[in-house]
Amino acid sequence: MFTNADFDVPSLRKVAAMAANGMSRAIRPVFTMWDGDTIYALSVGTGKVQADVNAVGTLAAKVMEKAIVDAVRSSRVPESDFLSNIK
Repeated sequence: MFTNADFDVPSLRKVAAMAANGMSRAIRPVFTMWDGDTIYALSVGTGKVQADVNAVGTLAAKVMEKAIVDAVRSSRVPESDFLSNIK
C-alpha cells in the first residue's frame, strides 16, 4: 500500500500490519504457512504530509478488505473452477 504521509519505517510497519486486518476480514483461512499473504507499505510523498498512523492503518484495512471482496466478485472464473483445488 502506498501513502503520501511522512511516515518513518516503524510507522510504515504498523500501517502494513493494520492493513493486514483487512485480509483477515475477507479471506479465510489467511496467514497460513503455505500462502504468501504479505503487505508492504511505502511512503511516496515528497512533501511533509502529516497524518495519524492509526487513522491511515484503519483506512488501509478497510480498503484492503473492500479490494479483496471486489476482486472476488469481479472474477470471471466459474465457481466450479474457483474451489477445484480444495480437497
